[in-house]
Amino acid sequence: MRKSMSLLVILSLFAFTFAACSKPAAPKSTDNYTMVEDKNAGVMNLRRDGIVYELCGAVDNSLLGAQIGIVDGDSLSHIYEVKGFSADEWVIEYYDVIMSTYSLWKSRAVTEIPQGIQDLITP
Repeated sequence: MRKSMSLLVILSLFAFTFAACSKPAAPKSTDNYTMVEDKNAGVMNLRRDGIVYELCGAVDNSLLGAQIGIVDGDSLSHIYEVKGFSADEWVIEYYDVIMSTYSLWKSRAVTEIPQGIQDLITP
């Protein structure tokens, strides 16, 4: 009886460990963003449906909304909404590997960075 109980506890811990480490599934419908090089400026930009996004800097995950896309079909490269802002103006990109950061991108149409976002940007 004691062996059975110990085995049950060990198996439960093992199952809990795997469940805690699993990642949520990506949304069923996601936009595919593309990373394009701006050869004149020597930088990379994101593009979706004619909207070009420029890199602003790193942010923490406090602005992270729902996942809305991936980059170049890579399931590790996630695009998220920025809480409280339109995805046509602001997105967050995150490459899901160890030591990755959340990168904030703004549409070229955005001319002013709101104070709430500006306070969180790490250039």
